[in-house]
Amino acid sequence: MNLINNRIVLSIYLFFVCFIFVGCNNELQDTVVEVTEYMLAEIEILEEKESEIEVLENIFEEIDSTIAKNISINYPQISGLIDADKQIRINNLIKKSALEPYYYYLERESNDNSFDFVNTSLFVRYEIILTNERIFSVRFKGDIYTKGGAHGTSLGYAVNIDLKTGQRINVNELFQESFIEKITQNIFDGDIADDYIDFIENAMISQRDDFVDSYNNFYFTEDNFYIIVIIPDAQSTRWSFSSSHEDLKSSMRIENPIWNAILGTR
Repeated sequence: MNLINNRIVLSIYLFFVCFIFVGCNNELQDTVVEVTEYMLAEIEILEEKESEIEVLENIFEEIDSTIAKNISINYPQISGLIDADKQIRINNLIKKSALEPYYYYLERESNDNSFDFVNTSLFVRYEIILTNERIFSVRFKGDIYTKGGAHGTSLGYAVNIDLKTGQRINVNELFQESFIEKITQNIFDGDIADDYIDFIENAMISQRDDFVDSYNNFYFTEDNFYIIVIIPDAQSTRWSFSSSHEDLKSSMRIENPIWNAILGTR
């Protein structure tokens, strides 16, 4: 049954509820008010269910064989939101976030005479990590190969959208200042060899300030919170490390409704 039919049925139901209680005493009048509020809440729930999203795949490409330039960036777009303006705003944010490496190298080409897109290949693919009634979380992974580079550079970044506000989620909205002290291997775990433990720990600590005010170096699952750390190796590898939500609770801004959408009653 679509939303309009639901409203009609609810309205008819509400009319008979009011009719039954006409002429009753003041105590029963309080009950009518409670039923009315309940029915209005049910309408809001129905509206939310109507706004379930679908995901479409888009691709941004710039290919110029004359200079061996090959840019290919895949990114998702959503459809199905009731609020069309918000949907456009969200899709623009997703695209802008996906193209961040391209914009970076485009600006570098304009300002740095030592770089151009000749003999450059940039490839990015995405994975939808979490989608629920509140959050749309996407991780991007890829590589860029530039002229004269002995190694390619790995790319790893993310975008997390608040579907209610239509805005990107900032890490400082989720955590208190004490969060950065938790960015250690005691809290965040990754599949790494023992020989790299000190190496990774130093990388985490040196990049703590990057998590004070950021949009693109973290993402969610239902059970874990992930950070993306740049490893200072030949390829500047982006490595994901995870912590359970439970281990981060003491630093959360738990009043933020984002956490309610993930943790629920946990």
